[in-house]
Amino acid sequence: MLSAPSEQYILPVESACTRMFRAHPGFQAVALASALTVIPTGGCTSSYQPAPGPRIATVMDDGELTLVRDGRSFSAGFFGGGVVDAVEGNSAALEHAHTYRQYTITGWSLYLAGLGLGLTGIGLWQAGDRNGDLQQEQTGEALALGGVAALITGVGFLVGAQPHLWDAINLYNDEVDRRARLSYWPNPTVPPYVVPPVLAPPALAPSSVPQPGPAVPGPAVPSPAAPSPAAPSPAVPSPAVPGSTPSAPTPAPSPPGTGS
Repeated sequence: MLSAPSEQYILPVESACTRMFRAHPGFQAVALASALTVIPTGGCTSSYQPAPGPRIATVMDDGELTLVRDGRSFSAGFFGGGVVDAVEGNSAALEHAHTYRQYTITGWSLYLAGLGLGLTGIGLWQAGDRNGDLQQEQTGEALALGGVAALITGVGFLVGAQPHLWDAINLYNDEVDRRARLSYWPNPTVPPYVVPPVLAPPALAPSSVPQPGPAVPGPAVPSPAAPSPAAPSPAVPSPAVPGSTPSAPTPAPSPPGTGS
């Protein structure tokens, strides 16, 4: 049982805290919203389990995002470490997985820091307003605004981390599909193209066929004799016509050089 002096110290503190929490409805709303955001959704588990395979499938396990590959489960975790383990072996997917993890760590850090600053600032703000302490009230306002700014920035990082999560999963699955296609339908091997060397034209060998020499003069071929002039044919006497006088025969021409 507490003594009277102890009850005097405890009761004012209780009444002061009660008035501080009941002073402003916004404080209760912020506290309730913050509590709801950090409550884990336990018991939420996917009813369907994907078949084992090299591709990455996503399920919910006790309220957490879980990646399933080759019969193994990789819990994404609060800071996204399981995503890095799930896409191990693919450099492009690993780059997005590391970005997702960094954004998640930064987002949750800012979110929790902003939540603490916001609650502390609201408490100091209400206490300074109630006690008439202007400096305490201004300090509470600054902390509350800083907490809200950090909380909003943290939410931005958490939202921006989600595309990198799905990019990492899709890149990994696409690489698995590409390797499967190559195993079923291998690409034909094409020999590399080699530029042929430039060859000089070969020198022409001397011809073995003897060249024709100068023409040898043969025996003279006599030219054909010119045709002699045709001798005149003897005159044929015309038949005598009855009742006419026969004409005298035409004398033959004398050879040249003789007198007439």
